[in-house]
Amino acid sequence: MAMRKLSVEVSLPQQQGSAEIGELNFVDNSVDAKTGTITLKGLFTNADGRLWPGEFVNTTLVLNQRNDAILVPSEAIQTGQEGSHVFVVQPGMKVEMRQVVVGESLDNQTVVTSGLKAGETV
Repeated sequence: MAMRKLSVEVSLPQQQGSAEIGELNFVDNSVDAKTGTITLKGLFTNADGRLWPGEFVNTTLVLNQRNDAILVPSEAIQTGQEGSHVFVVQPGMKVEMRQVVVGESLDNQTVVTSGLKAGETV
């Protein structure tokens, strides 16, 4: 938050359409002992009145955005004695085991920071 405004996306499961986008404006640093959670608050314009006070919604706090990242299905990442690897499909339907360096994961997708080129099939 000190470097830039953090984006908060709210998706309403009962409604179709795009997510509401707001910004994080409060972080409570005390931890709820029962749930192990902290409280975050977002500020939204809510121009079309889709959000209601006290409503439960699904949210995503966007901490970082990687442009041109290489994403693979998380289940394609294997871990061996030499670290993480994937099997890359080569011409002629042959496979090659390739060492990779992995980054963040979200929604069953994992960022590969090195070891793969864009467009390769795993």
